[in-house]
Amino acid sequence: MIDQLAAILMTAVTPMLASPPSTAASPPPAFESPSQDFRVTFPTPPQLTGHAPANDDDSGSWTYAVRLNGRGFTVRIDQYPNRIRVPAPNPRTYELLLRAHAEENSSRLVSMKPVEVGGLAGLEGDFVGANGGGELMRVLMVGRRIYQLSYVLPAGDVDVEQGDGFLTSFQITAR
Repeated sequence: MIDQLAAILMTAVTPMLASPPSTAASPPPAFESPSQDFRVTFPTPPQLTGHAPANDDDSGSWTYAVRLNGRGFTVRIDQYPNRIRVPAPNPRTYELLLRAHAEENSSRLVSMKPVEVGGLAGLEGDFVGANGGGELMRVLMVGRRIYQLSYVLPAGDVDVEQGDGFLTSFQITAR
C-alpha cells in the first residue's frame, strides 16, 4: 500500500518538478493608436493629451504618455494642415527638430545617430537635462505627421533597457 501511495505521489509531483511555474511577468500588450497609424508597447496604458485635427485643413498635436517610477515614455504626434507646406523628411529636418526640442526643454543635445523607426529612416538624439536626467528621442515624418518618441530617465538612473524596448517596439501601421 505504501508503494502504491509513493507511486501515485511521484506521478503527481514529477511533472511539477520537471517544469517549474513561470514567475516572469508577461509583457504588456501593444498599444494601437485610435487612428490605427502606429503601434507601440508602453509599460502601462498611456494617458492622452492634446487633440487630433478635426479635418485635413486643421493642425493637431497630441501625446500619449506614461510616467512610471520616475521614467517617462512618450509618443507625440504633430500634424500639419493641408494648406501648409511640409518640410522634407530628411536628416537635416530631423536634426532641427531635435535641436528645437533641446532648446524648448532646457536640455543639451549630446549626440545624434541615424536609426530605423518603424521601418523608416529617422534620427535619434541623446539629451541631458538641467537636472542631470537623460532622454533618448527618435523622430521621423510620415506624410503630414511628425512622430517623436521619447524615453526619459531621472538623474542617476542609467538603465536604458526598458526605454530601448519601448523605442524599438514602435511601428507605423498606416502610411
